[in-house]
Formats: sequence, C-alpha cells, structure tokens
Amino acid sequence: MLQLNRTRLRWNLWVAAVTVVIGVGFGWVLGSILPTGSMQRAAARVLLPFLPYPEKAAEDITVITVAERDLQSFFVDLPLPADFLANRIDAIVSLKPRALFLDFAFLNNRRREDIQPFIDAVCRAAQQDVRVFVAFTGKIRSRVEQALLNSSVLRPHSSGGPGTAGKSCVTFVHAHITPDNVDQLQWRYPVLLGPNVPDLQTSKPGSAAASIYCHLQPHRCSEKQSRPMAVIWPASGHESNERIMRRAAEVGTVSLCRADLGWASVPGVSLVYKPQLCPFHRVVPLRSFNGEFFNEEELGKAIKGRIVMVGEDSALGSDHVLSPVHGRLPGVHAHAMALDNLLAFDGRYRQVADGFLDVGGNLFVYLSVVTLTAYFGVRRYVLRQANPPDLPHTGAAAARPPTTGHLLFFAALPVLVGTGWRRRNAPTTSRPRSSVALSTRLKLDGSGALLALALFVVGYYGFRQGPLSIVDYVLFPFLASFLQIGERVAVRGHEWWYALFTASPWRTWSDDARSPPAKPRRSRTPVR
Repeated sequence: MLQLNRTRLRWNLWVAAVTVVIGVGFGWVLGSILPTGSMQRAAARVLLPFLPYPEKAAEDITVITVAERDLQSFFVDLPLPADFLANRIDAIVSLKPRALFLDFAFLNNRRREDIQPFIDAVCRAAQQDVRVFVAFTGKIRSRVEQALLNSSVLRPHSSGGPGTAGKSCVTFVHAHITPDNVDQLQWRYPVLLGPNVPDLQTSKPGSAAASIYCHLQPHRCSEKQSRPMAVIWPASGHESNERIMRRAAEVGTVSLCRADLGWASVPGVSLVYKPQLCPFHRVVPLRSFNGEFFNEEELGKAIKGRIVMVGEDSALGSDHVLSPVHGRLPGVHAHAMALDNLLAFDGRYRQVADGFLDVGGNLFVYLSVVTLTAYFGVRRYVLRQANPPDLPHTGAAAARPPTTGHLLFFAALPVLVGTGWRRRNAPTTSRPRSSVALSTRLKLDGSGALLALALFVVGYYGFRQGPLSIVDYVLFPFLASFLQIGERVAVRGHEWWYALFTASPWRTWSDDARSPPAKPRRSRTPVR
C-alpha cells in the first residue's frame, strides 16, 4: 500500500503538467517546421487508414478525367475547341447528373463567336436544372470567363415575346488549393462560403466543395462553417478503377492501382512491388464516351444522379495533388474528396486545429492537457514511490534587491533551462531503478494506451478534430514524457526560480560553494 506524500505528489503533477504543455506546444508551434513537422505527419499517415470513415457518399461522386490519350481518341488538341467542349457537356448533361463541376482555367482570349457554342451548352445545362460550377482563379483574366459571367438563362415571356434574363448559367467557385508546406501532401482544404452568384469584383466565390454542398444541401449549409477542413482520405479505392487504370505489359496488361490497401503496404511484409491505391471515387476517362471501358448502360449508371467533376489528368501538367493514402492524383480529386467529407459527415467535417481554434478545438486541448497531466502525474508518483529521487529546493529564498547579475540571470532563462548547464547538486532527471512490480507497470502502461485511445475517439467524434490535431494533442505529450523533456525543464526551471531570489544567482546556480569534495578514486591495482 503506497503512502500518500502530498509534497511529492504536487511535484510529480507539476512535472506532468510541464511535460504535457511542452508536448502540446511542440505539436502546435513546431508542426510546420522540420523535423517535428515530418514526424507529426508520418504519425498521422500511419493513423489515417485506421480512422473510421462513412462511405455513404462514395457512389454519389464521379470524376471524369481528361488526359492526352482522351484527346487523341477525339482527334483534338489543346486548346480545346469550343464546339468540342459543347458536345462533351451536352453528352454529360444528357445522362442527367445532379451537378457538373468543370475544373479548368479558361484563359484563352477567343472571339465571342468562337466561344458561343460552349456558352450555349452551359446555359442548356442550366435550363435542364443541372447546375454548372466553373473553377475561378481569383480575377477575370479572359474573354471566356467574362462571357461565362455575363451568361444567363432566358425566362420565357408570357406574351410570347423575347425572354428576359434570369439566373446565371454558371456558378464560379474558388478552386485554388495549396499542398502542405512540409511534405507537400493534401492534408487540408479551404472551406469558403460565398453567394451563389457572386460579384467577382467585390466578393470572393465559395470553394468548390462548399458551393456544391450548399447547392445540394441548403438546409445543412451554415455560414459559420468556414474553418479549414482536415481532409480524411479513406484507405480504399473504387473497384472499377482497378479495371480501367491499366498499362500495357509483355503479356496482356497490368493494373496501375489496387482497390484494397492490404498488409502488403506495410514495410517488411512483402518485398513484391505493389501499385498504389486506386482513387476513392469512380474515375471515367473522357474517351469512355467513345465506347472504351464502359458500355452505354454502365456509363449512364456512373453519371445519372451523380455529382460529376471534370478535371485534367496530364502527366506533364501541374494540376495534381498528393494524397496521404492514394499517392499522386489529378487535382480534381481534392475537390471530390472534400465534397465527400462534407456529404459523409453531414456538413460536420473534421477541422484543422492551427492558429486560433474554435470552441470545440479549445475544449479538446483543455481536455487533453488536464487528462494527460493527471495520468502522467499519478504514473510518475507510483513508479518513483519505491525509490524516490531527491526533490529540488522547496524552501523560499529570501528576497533580495535586484542587481545587474539578477537581470542577466533572468534574461538567461531560455539558455539555463533549455540548453544551459545544470547545477552540480541538482537532482538527477535520469530514470531511477524502481522496485515496482511488473504487474503495476503493465497496468499503468495499459491505462495509458486506453487513455490515448479514448482521447482519439473523443477528439475525432466529439470535437471533430483531424488526424494532425489528434497527433499534436495526444501523441506528442506521450513522446515528451518518454524523452523526459518535461522533467528536465521542470527541474531546471525550479532551480532557476530558487537561484533568482538569492544574493548571488550565478553562484547559487553553479553551487560551487556547496559542492562536496571529490572522493579519491579507488585504485584497481591489487595490493601485493
């Protein structure tokens, strides 16, 4: 039966609190700096495949890719002719999708008569209640974008005369995404909400995923949801992609991707090369409208009632993203995955906890700090009760008038506490040899694992935190405890505070006057 020593318990709780704060601070402040940022993201990549993800919206989104081989099958080249774009839009709209997103930048200054077929096709889609969303780069930079902005659906006149201009044929959306500055992976997505028909001179359009979601689910769209999204990439791929994404081999063809992640991806499990995971959503190459890959029935099933997102898939182009799970993908998949997150979580997407947090993020930080402080404090108290180390000075030193030496000693806090020398008689921070039973250690370690798992579940479901946030506020404190960083800082900080209020802080810190004399080394030469 352990006897409660309040002084030692308070000291252990103080060390635990410093450990947790340092761990959280490392994850929060240094999350974008190498090497801590890389370590944080590596842990998140290991965690990501195990996060539960509802795949109820996976079949609601279809991605149509436009590659060089697709253009060759239609005998066209870049820049795409307006009549070719018009025919492709008409073909897609004829299969009755729910919405259409064009992830292209129309930067060519063509004449009005050259682009009119494309404008007419977009307006025909709007007349059939198929909302067309067009990627916008930030400002009007071509005649095509200006013509799309000015286009509108004509309302028929009651007397049979010429119609009047109605709603706009297209909705411009913000389609610019940036990769992570540490590992270049797509961990986040900007959730920007804007008006359906924005005045592009005075306001910014909403992001592609948020605008499409608000169009489909207006009752669940809230203007308060403007925090960046922590994109959850499920560790699975669409089965049809494994069939169509193939390359020529010596005998037949070889698939470029696989539908399941499997244990073959774990290093050391299999030495045989395995292709990357297939994209999560169904991919329909544009040449499928020429009869490749899909028959007419399968093509109609892949598009009817779906949200169709069209984007470039060029090996030499810059429009691509790196998924933490799927590898290199065309850039349109980032918008598709963000929209899937909104649909799967009913608008309550997982958030990025960087900078100023929202209420949920702050509560999760407070919960993690308090819970982990209590656990580390009790664990340290129990393990060190049998063989406790010397505590640092606990008595208050007499207050002295500040001198220049005091001011210099105060300014040297980061060096003395973080990287400076330690007092000669300062208590050791090494891990003591404890006589605690093995069963007690196993119980404490098992409790820590269950506590970490509980914080994972509460953070992911209750406070809607993304994988990077969970790593910051759960795993980093455990790492700081394992490395004994918090204990080192707590001991040195306590000694620094004690020395600051003495007559000679530098002498007290070095403690030369009270250092015991060195004992003579015992000779190992045998006495004859």
